[in-house]
Amino acid sequence: GLEKPTPGGVFGCLFGIDDDLFDSFMAGPENGPLSPGDEIEVRIAFLNPLLVLDRLRPGRKFFLRQEKTIGEGEILEILKV
Repeated sequence: GLEKPTPGGVFGCLFGIDDDLFDSFMAGPENGPLSPGDEIEVRIAFLNPLLVLDRLRPGRKFFLRQEKTIGEGEILEILKV
């Protein structure tokens, strides 16, 4: 996982589902950086949502990567903007 806090604000990372990775941006927590071990709900936006949208379903597990896996989670809701 992550060894130090994320930067505040928007945070770019790779969103992984199954064995595929997609460019994404995570809106960091409003109250400051995300630290290792924190559990929060965040919104994730995709650089090209059409590539991943049909694979997203509530309850599906995912992971976030940079040079290595930095976090994992479960999809709670799909927001179409």
